[in-house]
Amino acid sequence: MNGNPSSFRIPRSAFRIPPLSFIFHLSSFIVFFALSLAQLTSTSPTFDEGFTLFRGYAAWRTGHIVPIGHPPLAHWLSALGVALEPNLPDPRTLVGWSSDRYDDSSRDFLWGRGLNAARIVFLGRYPILLLGLVLGAVTCRWAKELFGPGAGAAALALHALSPNLLAHSALATTDLPVAAFYVFTLYRWHRFAQKPTARNAALTGLMLGLALATKFNALLLLPTLAILVAIAIRDPRSAIRNPHSSFIIRHSSFIIPPSAFLTLWATYGFAFNPYPLAQYIYELSTLQSLASEGHTAYLFGQLSPNGWWYYHLVVLAVKTPLPLFALLAMAAISAIRRAKRSFVTRSGHSAFLLPPSSFLLPLALYLLAASLTPLNVGYRYLLPILPLLHLLAASTIRFWNLKFGVWSSRSLLIILLFIFHTVSTLSIAPHFLAYFNELIGPARGHQILSDSNLDWGQDLPALAKYLDGRRVHLSYFGQADPRYYGINFEPLPGWPPPPESRFAPADPAPGLYAISASNLVGAQLSDPNTFAYFSDLPLLTAINYSIFIYEVPQHDPVTAFAQCAPPILNQNAVAQLLDNRAAREITFDCNTSLVIPNWPTLLLYPESQSPISDLQSPIFEWKRADGTTYYRLYRPITNNQLPITNYQSLISNSLYLSLLDYDLTPRALTLTWLVTEPAPPPVSIFVHFNWPDGALAEAYDALGFPAEQWQIGDVIIQRHPISPDLPPGDYPVVVGLYSLADGTRYSEIPLATYLKP
Repeated sequence: MNGNPSSFRIPRSAFRIPPLSFIFHLSSFIVFFALSLAQLTSTSPTFDEGFTLFRGYAAWRTGHIVPIGHPPLAHWLSALGVALEPNLPDPRTLVGWSSDRYDDSSRDFLWGRGLNAARIVFLGRYPILLLGLVLGAVTCRWAKELFGPGAGAAALALHALSPNLLAHSALATTDLPVAAFYVFTLYRWHRFAQKPTARNAALTGLMLGLALATKFNALLLLPTLAILVAIAIRDPRSAIRNPHSSFIIRHSSFIIPPSAFLTLWATYGFAFNPYPLAQYIYELSTLQSLASEGHTAYLFGQLSPNGWWYYHLVVLAVKTPLPLFALLAMAAISAIRRAKRSFVTRSGHSAFLLPPSSFLLPLALYLLAASLTPLNVGYRYLLPILPLLHLLAASTIRFWNLKFGVWSSRSLLIILLFIFHTVSTLSIAPHFLAYFNELIGPARGHQILSDSNLDWGQDLPALAKYLDGRRVHLSYFGQADPRYYGINFEPLPGWPPPPESRFAPADPAPGLYAISASNLVGAQLSDPNTFAYFSDLPLLTAINYSIFIYEVPQHDPVTAFAQCAPPILNQNAVAQLLDNRAAREITFDCNTSLVIPNWPTLLLYPESQSPISDLQSPIFEWKRADGTTYYRLYRPITNNQLPITNYQSLISNSLYLSLLDYDLTPRALTLTWLVTEPAPPPVSIFVHFNWPDGALAEAYDALGFPAEQWQIGDVIIQRHPISPDLPPGDYPVVVGLYSLADGTRYSEIPLATYLKP
């Protein structure tokens, strides 16, 4: 500079504006990070996260990998963050440590030691979020290598705005990590197939080992890679098959298995007890035995312990953004056209036919395996194929010859689809777990799916904000502690079941209720119909689509329970419906009668029978697993509120029974009686149709409610069918009560004359 200020010049390149592609890529990463972070910082730990955080930290601190049914790598990753939290307890002092009760230990770790649980959850989730960014970068690079820079940018945009990847990148679970390492493995295979060197083979094995160390569904990579190797060996263009290639190149694929094995073994600390990977094999066998026992799945209002083969296809259809399907359809059309052109011209292999060996075949195999598995849990099991779908969708940029600088109908269509995709994702931010596309919408999501598709225990902070200190009856699906978030609650049945809960499913106490969507549909509860009462109750609001708020109005508690004879519920079952509350039990003949006591009552009708009088809508329907109704419960109004059409004080105030009302039609005579005093059994009600001279023309005797069960104030509605064989004429009608023992008539009441034309 020689002391001359004018000699100091800032290079002109320092002011150069970064290229548009760099700005787009950076913006995509920022969007993904910001959206994931919004969910990460606003939600409580989901059902499995407490296990992840405890297991990872325990392994980091003690070297002991607690058996939990999963390989440990994802937990190691979360431990990188959790270990930054100061003053964490020694895992060996936690409840359940000595017997590997990870549920008790994780509960004690997060909620029992007065720690800053929200910060621990944040720290454990953060490495997974960073891994989500890396997955986006790899997807972008792979698409760029296959289909050009435009496709790379498109794949990254789809990744950044994928509601399902955003949802699980913000959680400390195994789902995003296995998706990442699954894709990393396939990408490294793609690079190996392009250049089969020992280094690329070792990197492929490394990624395979990391995937296997993350979750057991990565085992599907073994047959997938075996098929890909077979394809590469048979491909005449492959360097592996070329006889002129070196020995190392032709046999480099044999490096993959030992590299994967050593990587997987390393995540277990090279433990040799009693042999390498003994714990991996043990936990795999445990998972297989649990899967064979069945897992209750929920789909379209039905429950099944064995699931449905089409479950994951439905999940994919309703929780994947519709614009992505449109892009996939365009890619498929392009592939078909290019395949036809290649066949017609006989010009050899089309350039588009190269990718199937790297990602289309694995995609198809994974979907097939997902359809065969009995574990129908949620979209999270499909995460490994999402980046592969993004690759295929991004291929439209190249193979439709799109140039966004030139405004064509094709480029406009692509731009509109990406705008649609963006709006669809942002419309639910940051509640990405509850995302459903426009076919269903998040508000109706619980009618289709449950569990991690919608409600995984993530919305306690939002519930606490809504309640603002009000006491609530809470049924929570999750492992987090609602008290930590300041929720003042009375526990209801939930999953896992709380230590104590008081609840009458058929007659809930008045008050405010908050019920997780997964519990509302009964997916994991011992009785799936626990919250059937709320199915027709007005919904106050839904907290982020996952926790439903209801208000049960003030009412007198039920003190009587009536059901059709013979009864279908025993005394214990009735007690469970009423939370062991003492209640008068009544049986009656539903075909001919109806009993309404003068105090709050529930009436049970099986699916094959209906009330002979209008009782409005049932308040509770007990449904089978296939969605069909087993029985219905009605809560009738008491007798002083009955809609009596002919009421004029009383038609007849007689002994034992007073006639309140009657309804005479050509098909039946319906009588409404009030019990004024229990009658000495056995008794029956008679109905006489007389000739004008008083002679008996037709008689009917029936009483569907035995006198042994009568109490003062009971209303008995009795229907007597009229024979179609009754000849035409005028018939004075007389009704009453008489003794079946000696024929004594306790009442004889003349009604109107029945005219049969």
